[in-house]
Amino acid sequence: MKKIIILVIILSLRSFPSFGKIGDNYICNPIEKISSWGKQLRHKSTKELTKPNYIIKFEWLENSILFKPLRLQFPIISKFKDEESFESFDGLNKITYNEGFLIWTMNQQNPTLNFSLDTYNCKKY
Repeated sequence: MKKIIILVIILSLRSFPSFGKIGDNYICNPIEKISSWGKQLRHKSTKELTKPNYIIKFEWLENSILFKPLRLQFPIISKFKDEESFESFDGLNKITYNEGFLIWTMNQQNPTLNFSLDTYNCKKY
């Protein structure tokens, strides 16, 4: 009986999202992607985002986040009081991470107004 209880506890803990902190590395699987190019609005669901090139990886550094393998680095502008969440903004990209959930928005004004909103489930690796 004790083994069953321990197994249930372990499995239930593994189902919760990762709580983050500085120095951790994450792999993020896409949930949805919404984008606009000119006057067209595109929506991609989880089924359409199964290719490996949609999966992102990042490292949480002290004052920034580093996306791998592209080596894109964005400054962290605020950390929430629990120190397990952050917001990053570089003037074009806004990235919010909160307890295993990541939202990445991008706005461009060249040549027309374009935007993209991507959502991800992340876990430590």
